[in-house]
Amino acid sequence: STVANLEAGRHWMSDDVLQRVRERLPHWDEALTRGRLPMPAESSNPSLVIDDLTITYVFQESKSPSEIIQVRRVRAVRSGVSSYVLGLKRTDDQALTLETHLLWGGHLEDGPTTDGQELATVNFGRGLRRGEVHDFALRSWVQRDASPDNEIWLEVSRPTKRASLHLAFEGRRSVRQAWTYQLEDESSDIPPADTCMSLPTGPDGQVSITFENPSPGRIYALSWEW
Repeated sequence: STVANLEAGRHWMSDDVLQRVRERLPHWDEALTRGRLPMPAESSNPSLVIDDLTITYVFQESKSPSEIIQVRRVRAVRSGVSSYVLGLKRTDDQALTLETHLLWGGHLEDGPTTDGQELATVNFGRGLRRGEVHDFALRSWVQRDASPDNEIWLEVSRPTKRASLHLAFEGRRSVRQAWTYQLEDESSDIPPADTCMSLPTGPDGQVSITFENPSPGRIYALSWEW
């Protein structure tokens, strides 16, 4: 099963497993040395799984969010992992302009913005033990968008137990109705609103949706009308 997971890119091997593979499967040694075996799809975070992910979009008086707050609880699948690489991107072709700060859980090392995606590395400040859980949170201030979308897409690239999306309103504006849907991939057709699952709104217009065990590569959407 270990070899199957490695070939499928679901896991990468610890030093101990690497040595065992070299001893039991010597014909793999050259490929291992040259790094030609498959790596996970998100090779920057091969040693972490996400136990819980919460993303909150905060609106003031505009239909464009003023800030995005992310809280992640990650778990190490091998000892020594000390950072997490993440990105924020839009679902359209426009650039995403934002300023991100870490609220807790380490320090932030900024990266470039390319193709509408802002990359950053959260450095935990220490290496985690295998099985250890670590929490961190980020706040991103977003430049006001003159023509914002009315939907959010969530696509996880790491094994994730739970992911939640929230819309929060600090001004008088709130949504009239909201719904959720799923897509197999980005090329799938977006279903009509009346065929999607409606979502209730809270007393101040807040909207929330939680996805249990979201599948990597699948798109989970939250849409609304003002």
